[in-house]
Amino acid sequence: MWNRLSWVMETAAIMAGVLANGGRQGLNWQDLVGLVCLLLLNSTISFIEGSNAGYAAAVLMTHFGP
Repeated sequence: MWNRLSWVMETAAIMAGVLANGGRQGLNWQDLVGLVCLLLLNSTISFIEGSNAGYAAAVLMTHFGP
């Protein structure tokens, strides 16, 4: 995953885990788990879109190729 949204979500997840309410309290699990779930959902959608794009390109090449 090399898009900007993934980088922002990874950074936010790390910050939620490290900074956790100014560092005086325990880990902020709700934010960390929420961000990790969104990151996994984003990567799943990206994988599915990439697979579909590869399949569509292959179909186009068979129909319009030499």
